[in-house]
Amino acid sequence: MRNTNKAFTLVELIVVITILAILGTIAFISLQGYTGEAKNSKVTSDLRNIASAIETSSTRNSVLLADVLLANTNVSSNNAVDVTSTF
Repeated sequence: MRNTNKAFTLVELIVVITILAILGTIAFISLQGYTGEAKNSKVTSDLRNIASAIETSSTRNSVLLADVLLANTNVSSNNAVDVTSTF
């Protein structure tokens, strides 16, 4: 009589697990590059938002940012620049 047990063998299970581990490793490595690009895009976007906010504030208050920075800058006799923040 034949054995009618329909189960996977240990070798078949090990092969499937190995293939899944290799595919998971490849996917993980490829996704790491995308997270770095996403962080760079976020930083770029944040810097543009900051520049836009400064420009909007300057326009509303009729003050140029350069004027504000120069007003708070003290140049000593040895040409060292000391910037004090009064914001």
